[in-house]
Order: sequence, then structure tokens, then C-alpha cells
Amino acid sequence: MLKALITMVKPAIYVFDDIPATDFHQFSDKPTYFFVSSTTAAKMKDISKQTQSTFILEEDKNKVDHYEQFENGEDLIFELGDVIYRCYKKEANQYLSSDDTIMVDMKEEQANQVHRNLKKAYKSVSHDNDIIQNWK
Repeated sequence: MLKALITMVKPAIYVFDDIPATDFHQFSDKPTYFFVSSTTAAKMKDISKQTQSTFILEEDKNKVDHYEQFENGEDLIFELGDVIYRCYKKEANQYLSSDDTIMVDMKEEQANQVHRNLKKAYKSVSHDNDIIQNWK
């Protein structure tokens, strides 16, 4: 069962074994993204106001929309990479408005590293690399 919470603070990824017993209000006020199975999503109650999105590995193929509901872990992992990338880009833009070019460069590099690392990891475990060749 896939259970993860993404927050853009260290540590950035939390994994929970008991979703119903988790107090999501204990986390910071940073944007939060959930990556869960459809079974876990059904058990989630009282999620925090910081929650930006919940992404679901959907067991019912008729509910897959490729925006919030995905039919396989591969698609869900790519969405996770995109979410982290967008968060770093947003942080870079915030530093840009304060003219902190050092932090802008650092956040841009972190954003770009997300996709490089994800592609590298995917290539190392996949024999069919056609899927990622046109991906960012």
C-alpha cells in the first residue's frame, strides 16, 4: 500500500503506516501533497489546511484521470517528481522577487536535479526507456 506525504521542509518525504491514526496538523504550514493508494485515501479524515493536493494510485481503472488518480506506480512517481520540481521553481521565483540570486540559482539547480535523478533512476530499472525520452 502506497502511503506518502510530501512537504517542502526537511525531511521532505514522510511515510506513514497508520494513516487513520496520523495527526496531519502536526506538520508545518508548508504546502503538503499526499501520494496514497485509493484504499488509504478512503481512510483519510481531517487532513490539514496546508494540503495542496492528494494524488491517488487508483485501483479502479475507470476512475483514472492522470491528474489526481493514476493507474500505476510509475505514473505516480513521475507526478511526484513534477510536484517537487514545481515547488523548487516556486521557491526560486520567491527568491527572485527579493533579488537573492544565490538562492535563485540554488533552487533552480535543485529543481533541475529532480528530473535528472528521476530519469537516471528510471533508466537503471527499466528496459523500455521510450516513456522518459520526451519527459522534461
